Amino acid sequence: MGRSVHIVPLLLWGVLLLMISSCATIPPLIRGDTEPPPPWIETVYDPSAPVVHLVAFGNGETRREAQQRAQADAAVQIAYLLSRRAGQLGTYSQRNAQDILDATAEHRSADLSVEERWFFPDNHVAWGVFTLLHYEEPMIQEDLAQVHAQLSGAVSTFGSGDSGAELHPLQRVQLAMIGRIPAGQDEQQALLHVMLQDTQEIIWSVSLDHEQFPLGESPGTRMHVTIAGASGDTGKPDQAEARMVAHIRGPFVDGAPVERNIVFTTSSSGTASVEIAGLPLAGDYTIVITPEWLLRHRDRWEEVLVGRDETETLQEILAALTVRRRVEVTSNAAMVPTAVIITDRDIAGNLIPHNDSSRGLVQILRDQGFRVEQRIVSPAIHRELLQQQVRTVADLYDILPFDVIAGMERLIIGTAEIVEFSEGDRYSLRIQLRAEGYDLLRERHLGDIRIEERVSGGDPHTLIRTGFLSAGRQAARRFGPRLP
Repeated sequence: MGRSVHIVPLLLWGVLLLMISSCATIPPLIRGDTEPPPPWIETVYDPSAPVVHLVAFGNGETRREAQQRAQADAAVQIAYLLSRRAGQLGTYSQRNAQDILDATAEHRSADLSVEERWFFPDNHVAWGVFTLLHYEEPMIQEDLAQVHAQLSGAVSTFGSGDSGAELHPLQRVQLAMIGRIPAGQDEQQALLHVMLQDTQEIIWSVSLDHEQFPLGESPGTRMHVTIAGASGDTGKPDQAEARMVAHIRGPFVDGAPVERNIVFTTSSSGTASVEIAGLPLAGDYTIVITPEWLLRHRDRWEEVLVGRDETETLQEILAALTVRRRVEVTSNAAMVPTAVIITDRDIAGNLIPHNDSSRGLVQILRDQGFRVEQRIVSPAIHRELLQQQVRTVADLYDILPFDVIAGMERLIIGTAEIVEFSEGDRYSLRIQLRAEGYDLLRERHLGDIRIEERVSGGDPHTLIRTGFLSAGRQAARRFGPRLP
């Protein structure tokens, strides 16, 4: 191996010289400017903080050119910050390290979240701009890992006292996954084989306090995640940290599943405790836990690999880095006697006596096994319900006759109205339906639903009845699984 020097001192001087020689000169702010400069312009970032606040400057003949120069200034600051944090990288040639740091910083500068921008007229050119950027710790760690991975590919050994064997096996897989993909098929398979061996040293522990809990319970359950090595140890501090994604996939509504992501980071001991709450529907949910960086780089590998063996090995790696758990959200709503009152109105706000929205809602809920009954009330009761915008269970007892809610433990009440009606070759209308659920025994609000239905047809009278019926059915499909 040729002569090598430690990266930090040389990079520190090199990047400082680069900043002095290449950064635009920051002019003084124009006196008398009607908008005072924001205080964050004077921010001095702490390179060890969990979120580093960078203030980048640029100027140019247009705002776009000023922003481009501010982004270049941000890249220089990022390269300098990474060089300050790069003591873990070992010994490499200064030229390779500088090139890789610059490329990594330039790529990251385009992705940073912009908190604020402040444009002002520049004395030297047309525009100047200060930009406040957030550079978060997970991004910094990912960029350091990217630099480490690329430098590891440029030389054959790690630096003194910092061998790859000392890294947590999950971190070794991350370095390989986010680094350069070899061009040759043999080299690809060799690297994939090493990655697969590393995954076999990772022990995942994912447990749930409760694998079943009632709908509406908060918190529903907690999920506990531990990432350890083959020996059962969680590794050295900061080596088992990982930014993870728990993808939750639940029951289908209107042809699409309920989905959400929870992003969390394991501690330096490789552990995390995550609250699983707010699941909106009763039914089965699958929780898929995987490292965040794997989701970002998986497609890149799948696009490059062409050999069957390499593709199968990659799939084994992905499977080894993915943990699945199942949770069931339960509901006894179908067994609870429920009354339904939906008021139908035309485009002028007049009552429509057919109660088609209620009929449609009741039909679907009965098909789902609910004990539900449509209740007919007088026009006077409908109008009083419409006037009572904010309701409590006590209000409903005051308005509704005893025989309407006798024997019922719950009530679904709402209104459906035509908000748009058009004529042409065919008639078309748009109906909005709003409904709320109430627990009459416990005197509490159970939730609400808002839907919109569009229908068209040749006969206006049939169209109106069909539209309200369809709106009620759609409301039942969405509301039924949400009732605890």
